[in-house]
Parts: sequence; structure tokens; C-alpha cells
Amino acid sequence: MWQCPLCKLPLQTHQVDAPERLLKTWSCENNHSFDKAKQGYVNLLPVQNKRSKMPGDDVEMVAARTTFFARKPYAPLAKKLAELITSIDARNTDEIHVPRNFTDATCIPLNIYDSGCGEGYYLEALSMLLSSTELAQKSVQYSFYGHDISKAAVLAAAKRNRDKQLVVATTINIPVLDCSQDIILQIFAPACPAQYARVLHSNGVVITVDPAPKHLFELKQIVYEKPEHHQKHHTVLSGFEIREQHHLDFSVALDNAVVRLALLQMTPFYWKTNEMQRSLIKQNLTKVTADFIITIWQQSKVVKTTNVSLAGVSSQIADNIDDKSLQTESMSLEKER
Repeated sequence: MWQCPLCKLPLQTHQVDAPERLLKTWSCENNHSFDKAKQGYVNLLPVQNKRSKMPGDDVEMVAARTTFFARKPYAPLAKKLAELITSIDARNTDEIHVPRNFTDATCIPLNIYDSGCGEGYYLEALSMLLSSTELAQKSVQYSFYGHDISKAAVLAAAKRNRDKQLVVATTINIPVLDCSQDIILQIFAPACPAQYARVLHSNGVVITVDPAPKHLFELKQIVYEKPEHHQKHHTVLSGFEIREQHHLDFSVALDNAVVRLALLQMTPFYWKTNEMQRSLIKQNLTKVTADFIITIWQQSKVVKTTNVSLAGVSSQIADNIDDKSLQTESMSLEKER
């Protein structure tokens, strides 16, 4: 399912005589090759496509998110996402469905792709939830994939998701083949609707998660003199229509200074605080409100008819787009994934 980020040809990723085994080097027919790191991920972000030496989140921010998510503070969000994915599969109506016909355990799995996967918390949580007794469906199998522009994030994600294929890549040049994905997850990450339209099956869906008005408001009260609520919804996917929208909020307990500081460090708020504010946060921020808008998108019917002819064009255009705007946007998002 992976494609070469340079020439767009399919990558040979598995051994021919043992299809279940990944190769140590992925390559295409044009002899472009990409080595698999010892942690299990593959770097599909060519150096000529970078706009900085280490794009995306740095090691410190990734470490902070790893510390924070070790306590599973956003477990209700992961569970809600798993329930929505299950309901999409089960409903399978003309309104919203992925075009799969599951008949037995040997069927092709449904592909779930995390665009901007960060340190891999949601991939790990969803794979566990969707295989659990409570949510598992007898005739449905899942395969999980993802990318992030941050090498540090993908390294961390690979360590906690050793059974999944993860790559370093940019969202404006997602290195997967056309029409190969069923569900794309975009959780507090930059969007690229043209790429989503290219890689999704004709009836595939995008699930986005954005901050709702009260998200982390207790933290903002310490950071800002006049804190403001988030705008209710700011993701816009051109060429897609909203099929469903859900609101989810819950309280997150922060029972020690390490977790409180980790929460601060994994958000852009960290750079807006001084030592006094950080001290107040470590001492007094005992809980925060997690507040999310979850949106399910599907391609507009009019757009679908033109995607086949435009698929190759969108890939070529992506090569020429400056991804600095995506990097800037990702730094401005609160990526509590």
C-alpha cells in the first residue's frame, strides 16, 4: 500500500516468498530505496522535501506527551473513536460506509490511517479497543498505519506500536497508494483534503478531532490574563461534507507535578509562560477539562466523480507545495494526541 515519495511508484515492502514478513529495505522499480530503522519505522520524507533540519515536534515535546499519555488521561476519547469506527462498519448504509464486504476471517482488513500520528497513543489505544470483547466484530479485521513529520514522534510511536507500519512523512505528500485507505484519523493535526481524497476509497471517511470551547480552559486561566474559549470548530475539509458531529467532554485529574508539567510542555502554551506561571501550574493545576468536537467527513458526491482523473495531478502538485505552512500550523495546534 505504500508508494515511493519520489516517483509515486508502489514500494516493495514485504518478502515475495514470505508475504507476512517486512523487508529491511523498501524499494520501488526506479531503485529508490528506504531503509527500515531498528525501531521498526521507515523514513519516507526525502531530505530535499524538508524545510528545516528536524521538522515537526522536537524530542522534548514528544517526551512530554509520552509522559502524559502513559496515564491514559484521554481514554474516553479513544473509546468514543472506537465506538464511532465500529458503528460506521456496522451501519454500512448508503449514507456512510466503507466499501468492504466481510465474509470470513481471511478477508482484506479495513485500513485505518492516522495522519499526524504523534507518539502513537491513539493507534495503540484503538487497536486494543477494536479487538476487545466489548467492541470486536466477528467479521471485521483492522490494519493500522500512520505517519508524522516528526522523526522523534514516529520513533516513539514505533516503540509502542511494534506491530504497525509507521513512517516519517508529510501530510501534503502522504506516501500511500491511491484509494488504499478506509478511514483516516486526524487528531489535532494539520489537514490536506486533496491527499485525503486521493488515498481514500470512494466511500471512505475522515474522522477529525478538534478542541471544543472549554478544552484545557483551567490551564488557559493561568497562562492568560483574559483567557478565551476555543472556537467551536475550525477544521475545514474542502471537497468533503460533514456526515456526523459529536461533542465529548470530561474532566482529567492531574495528581502530581510531573503530569501537570508534561501537559503544559506538550502544548504551545509552554512558550507563553514564565517561571512563576509554570510553578503555579505544577502546584495548583489539579484537573483540567478535556473538550472535543469529533467530526465524520465523507467526500462530496460531486467531487467523487472527478477524483479519478485528478489523482495523479494532486500527487504532482504536492511535490511543489512548500510544507512550511503545514509545519507552522502544526506548531500552533494543541497536539494532545
